[in-house]
Amino acid sequence: MTAQRPRHFLVVATQCDGEDHLPGLDTAAMQLSDMLAAPDLGAATGELLLHDANDTEIRQAVRAAADRAAAEGAVLILAFLGHGFLVGDSTLYYMAHNTEHDKPTGGIDIGALLGEVVQHLGIEGVLAVLDTCHSGAGVPDVSRIVGGVAQGRTDLAVLMSSAANQRSYDMAFTFALTRLVRTGIGGTAELLFTNDLIPPLRASLTRQKPAQFVFGGENAGLLWLARNRTHASSAILGSIGRLGRTELESALDAWDPGYPRPAGWSTASLGELRAVAALSTDFPAKHVVRVVDAITLALSAADLIRTGFGEVSTRTLRCAAQRARVFTQRLSGSALVVELLEQAALRVATVGGNPWQPLVELVTALAIETGTPACETRLREWAQSRGLVAELNDAYTALAATPTRSDPKLVLVATGKLAGWPKSVRAWLLRPGTTTVPQKTFTCPRPSPTSAEQLVVRALAWAHSERRPGENLRSVDIAVPTNVLADWNPREVDDGQYLLGARHSVLTQWNGRLQRGQLQRRMNDSARDAVHRIDNDPDVPIDWVTQADLRDVRELGRRLKLGGFPRAIGIDHRPANLTEVLDLLLQYSPVLLWPSAAGATDTTWQDEVRKRWDALPGEFTVAFREQANGRTTGLLSVRTAWHDADWLEFCRWFDNREVRS
Repeated sequence: MTAQRPRHFLVVATQCDGEDHLPGLDTAAMQLSDMLAAPDLGAATGELLLHDANDTEIRQAVRAAADRAAAEGAVLILAFLGHGFLVGDSTLYYMAHNTEHDKPTGGIDIGALLGEVVQHLGIEGVLAVLDTCHSGAGVPDVSRIVGGVAQGRTDLAVLMSSAANQRSYDMAFTFALTRLVRTGIGGTAELLFTNDLIPPLRASLTRQKPAQFVFGGENAGLLWLARNRTHASSAILGSIGRLGRTELESALDAWDPGYPRPAGWSTASLGELRAVAALSTDFPAKHVVRVVDAITLALSAADLIRTGFGEVSTRTLRCAAQRARVFTQRLSGSALVVELLEQAALRVATVGGNPWQPLVELVTALAIETGTPACETRLREWAQSRGLVAELNDAYTALAATPTRSDPKLVLVATGKLAGWPKSVRAWLLRPGTTTVPQKTFTCPRPSPTSAEQLVVRALAWAHSERRPGENLRSVDIAVPTNVLADWNPREVDDGQYLLGARHSVLTQWNGRLQRGQLQRRMNDSARDAVHRIDNDPDVPIDWVTQADLRDVRELGRRLKLGGFPRAIGIDHRPANLTEVLDLLLQYSPVLLWPSAAGATDTTWQDEVRKRWDALPGEFTVAFREQANGRTTGLLSVRTAWHDADWLEFCRWFDNREVRS
């Protein structure tokens, strides 16, 4: 195996001013872009061109993407999503923002454009994705490819949403494609090519017939769209995972490309490689030793988890990863264990110069989350055998400041009216596994933001007074009405010494889920189903609500009633009618994210949410506290309503009674 060839992409998704608005266009384009950029899927870098680009701007963007790909000897992936029209029987024109229907001069001849890009010397291959009406006509003249500057040496593959004489509907092709790639395709294929994708796409799309065009040049095998997630998920404990293989091959290529690779790396063959590399003093050899040591330690930790930790759920793994702050691709089960361990050993920044500390913290966090004395006993035995006792003690010290699922939690619920600042707050101190729950109501004479903060401070003081010896209160949940939820950040509540978020993990919820009635019960049951979908989604499980979606709130409501936006919901901007929008969306998703008033112009928060998803919501607290060190992040611009499985279980208490002041 050699180092992977660079891959660049450009996704063009433009509304045409003279045609019907495509409500799902932005969301489809963002999902495709995210899929192409995901290191474990498309493994490409690139750009997304949205909204109102005219034909000149699109051509300039394609030219710039081609120049960049040629300069790096990269594969270029081009995607065109939107409206298209047919001229004659075989020429597809993509409609830019300024294109007039049936006027080719303002449109973009896709076949001709692809024919030009293929002639761009230096590009190793071109893969196009077309989701427009009549996209089957978007192929270049083969004679021009063969007779051009590149003389047919450059591969070209085109994946099309429909036949030349067919329409495409509601961006269904792109949604089906990204869903298929996120899930993976059964079989042993590591990479997904167009011919792998066509059969399942045709099976899922009944109103249109996806098609493909492939021209083979000199680099057959380069034009894959994405890695096959099913293949990645075949990782088992005790074997080297995707990241370990990649790092090891890269290190070997830099040191000794001719070093004989075994059919499958074992602890013995890794030991032989280390012994040979250790004889050399140059940097590439030292790097091989470092990578082998990291993989060997990860394999040892995997064996510990397999034999000493019992049945470990995906949810427990993700909780442990949050506490240890190890971020990785969205897998599950054994594949997630392997990926997390290799990520901690090979990629996470070292702690105090110790390269093994991140992995030890991850395994320690998993032992704590598993919550059995036997796990911690086996962990100590393992640390002693590996000479990592000091690292283990440091890990326990570092993790002591983070909340666990066995810690008590303070839950505050604004009672009384479902709008405005609360006049009273009901407090519960929840202890997992106990039926006796201390509770108390706090009131103020006049509702206001200041009074609400005072209620929180009083309730917090009460909760700390109720603690048992050895208990740590680190988590606070606060449920408030929609208009308060819209921009209030209770992490900023000042208790007289510290801000609330500096010493506690704080989450906000909507108190509308705690009202009496059949509707609330059904709403919470649906939310529990959604939490299951979110936890088990192979990709970042956010459905984005755009400005286009909010042009007609009634239509958005109908889409929600039809089952649209079934996962977490992110509002990608801050609408003027935010409270109205939240009132609608809160009924349909347990997890809702939107920009704060101060962060409305922040362009980084969506990317931060995507990158840190598996570390959320805990990473919001980390971002808040890092301000003390002068560090800021886009996560500070986010407001949330986060109803996880534990919160929805708490809601069961109120299925048949109303919260009263």
